[in-house]
Amino acid sequence: MSLHFIDFEVFKYDWLCVIANPITKTETVIVNNPTELRYYYEAHKNEIFIGYNIRDYDSYIFKGILAGFNPYEINEHIITKGLKGYQFSNVFREYPLITYDLLQLNTSLKQLEAMQGHNVYESGVDFRIDRKLTPEEIEETVKYCRNDVEETINLFTQLKSGFDSRMELINEFNLPLSEMSKTNS
Repeated sequence: MSLHFIDFEVFKYDWLCVIANPITKTETVIVNNPTELRYYYEAHKNEIFIGYNIRDYDSYIFKGILAGFNPYEINEHIITKGLKGYQFSNVFREYPLITYDLLQLNTSLKQLEAMQGHNVYESGVDFRIDRKLTPEEIEETVKYCRNDVEETINLFTQLKSGFDSRMELINEFNLPLSEMSKTNS
């Protein structure tokens, strides 16, 4: 089993994601390329994707891009309108994704970074920019996204016992790996 730590950044005319696999020590950066994202998904769809707030945000951006939707519209649906990602489209069901969410008590990842004494890396690129990003802005956003993935991996190492407990239950009761996506309840 392989673990893929993932984070998406979405703008009106651009999107990107960083996926890191600490087991294979690989990193994949995908910028505005749904075909490349689909290829990654097909190669790893039976493995676990880990993120901070992946359950309520990143998984729907991921599935939406796979389904051919504009990720900015999904972003607006979730962030601006405050609606649930699954309410955007039933098509998301056609793209099963095994996820494990590290979200902690509605605390932002940046707040957790600060509480741990880490330097909080903020993006210099405005997420409400109303044009295509420049190559420099893409590069800056990749650095920002990479930092979020690295901080997610760091948080996972601190909270790994919860993940291990869930894996033990799945193995003990011969449950499908998709049960990882369920809430702690």
